[in-house]
Amino acid sequence: MITSGPVIAGLTLGVALLCLFPGPNRSALRQVAAAASGAKRVTAWQDRMPGWVSRISGLQWRFGLLAGAVCWLLWGQGLAACLVAAGAIPLAIAGLRWLESASQRRRAQQLAAQLPGCLELFAAALDAGVPLRAAVRHVAALAPEPSAGLLRAVLGHLDLGRSDAQAWAWLRDDTVWGAVARDLARCAESGAAVAEVLEVH
Repeated sequence: MITSGPVIAGLTLGVALLCLFPGPNRSALRQVAAAASGAKRVTAWQDRMPGWVSRISGLQWRFGLLAGAVCWLLWGQGLAACLVAAGAIPLAIAGLRWLESASQRRRAQQLAAQLPGCLELFAAALDAGVPLRAAVRHVAALAPEPSAGLLRAVLGHLDLGRSDAQAWAWLRDDTVWGAVARDLARCAESGAAVAEVLEVH
């Protein structure tokens, strides 16, 4: 018969591995394709979930389970340990969500600070007669992160064969780049001068 020690150690190791190695992510091109098409693949069981549950990411669940497993081990695997572990899971999830929110705020601040410089690079490239797609590659190579990452995502849409309008529409809801992206998408559809539109921003 397997003793409780190896079982506990195995379970804890399994939870830790789930936390550290969440499994293969979709490739960047597949993520871009899903975003560009607007497809939202939500399974039936996700539809039946309460809203607050569906907003918890896989990483947050794994982090919470790892915290619960550690607390359970430290408290002796008894009833009290189960109660402590049950309380640790939502606390760990809430803590990680707060940290991620703070990171998102910092990212938005960085994007806002970098936007004027990126638009200047766009304007300079377009004034020199560089086509919009080539200008995107040029600015993506020169821009700092996280702005460069957003522009590389736009390039990913273009590399998949999306039109310029579709590629920029991917950013239409971004809190910083949204207005620029919407204007660029309209320019791509109407043929309006992009340089003149960028001057507005």
